[in-house]
Order: sequence, then C-alpha cells, then structure tokens
Amino acid sequence: MPYAVTHVRKQISNMNKTQKKNRLHGQSLAIQWVGKALQNVIVDVQAGGSIAHQLMGNDKSMDGGNGLETLALGCDYVMNFVLPFSLELALKSLLIKDGKEPRHTHDLFKLYDELSDEMKAKLQKEYFNHLRIAGFNETESLNELLLKHRKSFELGRYLENPEKMKNDEEKLQLAIYTVLGIIDLRNSDSLD
Repeated sequence: MPYAVTHVRKQISNMNKTQKKNRLHGQSLAIQWVGKALQNVIVDVQAGGSIAHQLMGNDKSMDGGNGLETLALGCDYVMNFVLPFSLELALKSLLIKDGKEPRHTHDLFKLYDELSDEMKAKLQKEYFNHLRIAGFNETESLNELLLKHRKSFELGRYLENPEKMKNDEEKLQLAIYTVLGIIDLRNSDSLD
C-alpha cells in the first residue's frame, strides 16, 4: 500500500469526534459547492454557454464541435452522485455531533434513520421551511426524499442505468443545506 494512503488512514484513525465531524462537515460543504457549480454550468450552457466556453477555452469535442452539450450532460450525470455523497457526509457529521459512530454505508435513509426522533423532527421542520422559501408547493418529506435517493450515490457513479437516476438537484441541495444548517446551529453544544 502506498505510503500516502497508509499515512492518511493513520491520521483519520487518530482523529477525535470533533475532528471527524468537522472534516465530514467541511467535505460535505465543499462537495455541495461543486454540485452548485455543476448546476450553474448546465444553466449557462442552456443560455448559450458564454461562461462554460470561457472555462473550456478552445477545447473541441470528438466531432469537432464546442462540446458544450456534452459538458452539460456530463455535469448532469455527475450531480446524480455528487449531491447524494455530499448529503451522506453531512448526515455522518450530524451523527458524530450526536455522539454516534455512523455506519459504513452510502444509504442515505439508513444514516437518517440512526438519528434521534427529535433530530428527525427538527430536520423535517427546517427542510419544509426551506422548500417553502424556495417556492416548492410539494409535500414530499425529507424522509421520502432520502428513501427515493437512498442508493443514488452507488447507482449514479457507474452510469450503467441512467434511466434510474432521479433528478432532484434543488431538493437535494436544500436537504444538504438543512443538515449543515442544523450542525452549524448546534456547534455551540459540546460533545467532547
């Protein structure tokens, strides 16, 4: 095993709860921003691609075109696993904040289900509030969203079944925002 991998694993195993929570929180936030950037690239391409063209420069696709449509499609594919992965990291950070060791799983619903009923109620209330502010009139609960996307990270990263991918980017972003917001509100509470 390469030294770098061994060294990183050793560092992670020596982290305390606060360090693990903060690392997962930071990773979730960073990946959420990548998801937002991908969403913005898609919107830009749909509007003519002026910003995407600046990013890509004079690069051409295999057929000699500017490749903006392919870029937008790639961004759409990547969001199908980037956003669920960000949400997974946020849920794991929240579990650690609550003094629990998260499972080694990518299943969003299983992670959510490990939270206390009180925490689930807080998350649900905040999630509905964020949906309302964002202009959604839907009644799909956070619980239902996580059930629907419980395996999105695993399915999305292989692109073998694109028809099974569920595009709920805005709702997933709101769910990530909700979980990270709860963590930030609770940062004054000490677990250590």
